[in-house]
Amino acid sequence: MTTPAAPDPAAWGVVLDQLEGDLDRLEAALDAGDTIDPSPWTPPTGLGPLPDELRERASDVLARLQDLSDEVRDARTASLGEAQRTRQRRDATVAYHATG
Repeated sequence: MTTPAAPDPAAWGVVLDQLEGDLDRLEAALDAGDTIDPSPWTPPTGLGPLPDELRERASDVLARLQDLSDEVRDARTASLGEAQRTRQRRDATVAYHATG
């Protein structure tokens, strides 16, 4: 029988620091209108359970991630809508000149 790993606050702190830094960079890029190319994230292994003293911080990171995901989805939807309107204007212009 394997004994579960004990919580490791220091290791979890490093992971949360990295996630917060990634979120800071992604939020800044989105605010600046830059292209966001998030790389896939692989959860670290061997950390043990999340220490109780870091639960609130982890919850805050999760909430920021969910908010950012919503913002990216909304920006993507707006971008796709603008692209569709641009195509429609172009097609209308081409059709006008072709019949004009």
